[in-house]
Amino acid sequence: MRRRFGKSNKRKSNVPNLSGLTRSQAIAALQAAGFSYSESSSTTSTSNDDNKVYSQSDTSDSTKLYGETISFNYYTYVAPYYNPPPYYNPYYNPYNNPPPYDNTYYNPYNNPPPYDNTYYNPYNNPPPYDNTYYNPYYNPYYNPPSGGGGGCFVFGTQILMADGTYKNMEDLQIGDQICGASIPTLPDEEYPNYVDQWSISETSGIEKITSTVTGKMYDMFNSYFRINNLINVTFEHLVLAKSTNTDWRFVAISALNIGDSILDDNMQETIVSSKEEIFEQVQTINIDTEPKDVYFVKGMLAHNIICYECAGKL
Repeated sequence: MRRRFGKSNKRKSNVPNLSGLTRSQAIAALQAAGFSYSESSSTTSTSNDDNKVYSQSDTSDSTKLYGETISFNYYTYVAPYYNPPPYYNPYYNPYNNPPPYDNTYYNPYNNPPPYDNTYYNPYNNPPPYDNTYYNPYYNPYYNPPSGGGGGCFVFGTQILMADGTYKNMEDLQIGDQICGASIPTLPDEEYPNYVDQWSISETSGIEKITSTVTGKMYDMFNSYFRINNLINVTFEHLVLAKSTNTDWRFVAISALNIGDSILDDNMQETIVSSKEEIFEQVQTINIDTEPKDVYFVKGMLAHNIICYECAGKL
């Protein structure tokens, strides 16, 4: 979780100006500023306004809390109804034979001109996806600067709610109550190097608590890891784990090895039996929670902070 704190100890951000942007550009701008979003559309008969934002709920450059929802409206182009003029044929007379049909440009015995598929070929790979507006730091060969936010869990990941049910993470709303965890001696995430220094020898002191969703962050990734054929998560996310000769600590998914132990959503120690890296483009989500920064997804206990610098350490 990346934060900039004022007197209220809450991170704030300036609302971007969405006017004139396309829908996808507006979504990208809000996500880059750390906001959630909602949207609605109205029809227009002006083709140049298709998919463009014409209003937003909050004035641009106003200051809002990180994770708040900003609403915007955009146009969807609908072509106006066309009523053609009545057909007129100066040669037509019901009492005369019409002139012979001119088939100069049509011959059923000639082959038609070849189909021009310059812009479409189902057998060619499409152009690479441009994720400029989603994750400016992402490169599988480059470790960006550390900090919170961004993507983590692939859409479809189920999170344990406070009432014991499960919900897909992308369906969460601000204010939803989820199942978090209270871990003795775990520092708050403002402590910069705790992932390298904090550990516990056993998990018996960990207790389930009710936490509240206070923010949502979306992203796009070109690859992710699948753990135990159940959990789909990106390389930099932190999970409570331990190796044979180590204490429990938070480590990046990329550093997790087969044979390591993780704590699942039933508070049971589970062995990592499989780990597969999958190369495909996916949409991801991470959440901010209070009062504690850890929560249970189906199969593991995770932290909501992202740590690029610890990827590869255990």
